[in-house]
Amino acid sequence: SCLCNVYLVALLLYQLFCFAHPAASHMGKRRRVEIETRAPDQGAPPFVCYFPTGPPSTSGQDEAVQFTIYENPSVKSTIVVGSKGNMDYVGNTAGSEYAGPQPCSYAVAVYDKEAGKLQLLPVQGGKVCRMEARLHALDYGASGQDVQAADTREARLAMNKRLVDSFGSTRRRRELNAKEEGIVRAEKLTGQSAIVDLLRQQAAKAAAEGMSKEAVMKRSAESRNLPPHHPEASVLEAAYRLDELVPGGNMGALEVAKLLRAVEEEEARQKAERYFPPYVVSRLELLHDPDKSKAKQRAHALALVAALLNMAAARPSLKCDDKTGLTQLASRLRMREELLAELLSTFYVHSRDGNQDKYERPSQQHNLLLAYLLVAVMLAEGGMLAAQQFEALRLELKMDPQDLATRFREIGATCSAAQVKEEEGAARRSYRVTLLPGGSTKPLGECFPPPKLGKRK
Repeated sequence: SCLCNVYLVALLLYQLFCFAHPAASHMGKRRRVEIETRAPDQGAPPFVCYFPTGPPSTSGQDEAVQFTIYENPSVKSTIVVGSKGNMDYVGNTAGSEYAGPQPCSYAVAVYDKEAGKLQLLPVQGGKVCRMEARLHALDYGASGQDVQAADTREARLAMNKRLVDSFGSTRRRRELNAKEEGIVRAEKLTGQSAIVDLLRQQAAKAAAEGMSKEAVMKRSAESRNLPPHHPEASVLEAAYRLDELVPGGNMGALEVAKLLRAVEEEEARQKAERYFPPYVVSRLELLHDPDKSKAKQRAHALALVAALLNMAAARPSLKCDDKTGLTQLASRLRMREELLAELLSTFYVHSRDGNQDKYERPSQQHNLLLAYLLVAVMLAEGGMLAAQQFEALRLELKMDPQDLATRFREIGATCSAAQVKEEEGAARRSYRVTLLPGGSTKPLGECFPPPKLGKRK
């Protein structure tokens, strides 16, 4: 009966061959095909496997899958293990799907065209092995489910992320990354709650040292997330020095020459409109100053504004491989490589990911980047920002007016409510901003908003 079934299978395979190659069946003389079957004791039978999660990639420079065979004569089962990287693919001829009666067995047909022979090779165990993908870091039970309980919530989240990175779709990975970015962690706290915690720590330390409340508040103010500044200065250019705002002090890396040419040449202005952010192009009129020294100083500040706007618009996660380095990234962000390297070291956290450099910008560094940007804007504007320019900057940063005003107050600026007219004629809420205007005798340290203390518990 078994031999009859094998012959029927061979006949069916031959008919399929003739159907796929009709020319072979209509030739003047039919070819005789001899069918052979191999006895079980004539060498090891082949394995036939399938991968329900998709076959492992073997393209490019990927390492090949290394297969290992394990046999258990006592239960007449064979286990096939394919290993690649941190992943194993495990198949078993005695799996749970073969627990019931099997209606058929499987064989591999090998056709020798020259000899005219069709050889049938019974597969190992007469079954097709399902190769289940398993990570090295996890412990699996018989059903393939994870039976190792993670000790902490962070471990469970990391385990889940590894699974999604390995088997999840692009949409699922994107959703998980967005969820991770939205989690509020201790290192991401930069708002009022972080200030309150800082004050409590200072208060506990001050109580032990016998410090007054005024001294505690002063020490807490020194911990603000701000660019380099001089609290004792009452003049803007002395309170925030431009050469200290440029990371690395490399003033020559700023695109000052392009801005100055754009003021005098129409062709250069057209190129600037394609190169610089819209806000910077709209403020080129600041460089029309009879005082050449003052115009050049403002050009440096405006060039710094352009670089910081490009960094603020960049993704919070950036990558560049060893082959191109920072060249491609600098071209995309429209700045010189030496300036980009300094900005990345100031506002991003660097790490290695295989053959790539990975840069992550946490929320605290993003807030610091905005502080640098707003200070540079005030230096370019001469300490006074009109409501129209406030609105243009807000649109460039895609921020709410009140939120942007709060950011200005954090660098010591004063914001007064104002209105700007839209194209339809309607009025929109805006602000006028001043930072240490001329004639001011108030030092920068007294312009910062006082920290808001929580209620006593």
